[in-house]
Amino acid sequence: MDKTAASCYVFSKASGMLASSYTGKRVSILKSVKSLEELWSLLFTEDIPSVSQTELVKLIEKKAAEKFVKEYKTLLYSYSKPAQVCVELLDSFEKLNFENNFDTDCVRKLYKAAEKLPLAEREEVKKIIAEKYSIQNILWVLRLKVYYKLSAEEIKKQIFYFDESKGADDVLAQEALKIVNWNVDDSALWSNWKYAKLFSQNSSSGFKLDLISAEQKAAEDFNIKMRRAFHKEPFTSLVLVSWFFIKQSEFDLIRSVSEACRLNVKLEQAI
Repeated sequence: MDKTAASCYVFSKASGMLASSYTGKRVSILKSVKSLEELWSLLFTEDIPSVSQTELVKLIEKKAAEKFVKEYKTLLYSYSKPAQVCVELLDSFEKLNFENNFDTDCVRKLYKAAEKLPLAEREEVKKIIAEKYSIQNILWVLRLKVYYKLSAEEIKKQIFYFDESKGADDVLAQEALKIVNWNVDDSALWSNWKYAKLFSQNSSSGFKLDLISAEQKAAEDFNIKMRRAFHKEPFTSLVLVSWFFIKQSEFDLIRSVSEACRLNVKLEQAI
């Protein structure tokens, strides 16, 4: 089919897939699961395999990843020549989940591919990719500061950059680089930051850095933005890009729920 027909089909098909996914308001269904067996039955039609809990976790994650990839390919290859950025998204997911080989080059390829999109959709997609991985960098810096007590110079070596020069204005690292020297106990400093909403306000102890809460809020905020983006330009690459990240969040939640069930802990402790 031609590009116009393919775009109409993809938007309709993708909308149907999201409606039956455990995203948005349906996230609560996934979060309410109490056992691996219940999770399996929720996600798959096959009988629950007779394996150990550890093996069942691996099977759930493997099958969930395969289902994600299959659905995405159905949409992606509806186009005779899909946008390269959409192909790179698939490649990055497969490298991380099937080859355990994700690296900074994957992110660079994504951003460079976005720069080749038609002007009407280029900036939106670039903004999405930049925000996605900028937030990941920020959260990584916070973990290194709070849990591992690394120095600023050590942290700078651990985050990823778009440009090999690793400058302070790097599109993926600039926000993370701003906080590498900040004292985690300086509430006044953090409260005026661009991403202050990632922190929790506590009336008894003031503005407190809460990494678990920060990660949850970051994921929720990004998800909301992706759902808006999905409907913003319904016949452009923005549909596949936003759909991919929405479904990736579902996959990430499945992994967290399966781990929480295996360890018999609350979901928040497994995220």
